[in-house]
Amino acid sequence: AIRHKKDLSVCGDMAHDVRYVPFLIGIGIRKFSLDARYIPKVQEAVFALNSLAAKAQARDVLAEVSIGRIAAILEKDPHA
Repeated sequence: AIRHKKDLSVCGDMAHDVRYVPFLIGIGIRKFSLDARYIPKVQEAVFALNSLAAKAQARDVLAEVSIGRIAAILEKDPHA
């Protein structure tokens, strides 16, 4: 999407689940569509992120083949 200058957004449960925010930011997602009640929680998660840590977490997730290990990566604080 970035290479072709196309907007890409994520909506639904994944967009408002803060466990996925570092991964989504790490793979370049910058637009989230979510119910207004989730905005403060997601904003807080985005503002607290270190983009380099998010990219590293995204690389780890994309390199993994086990759903269990992916879940464990997503549960970890990307700053740890």
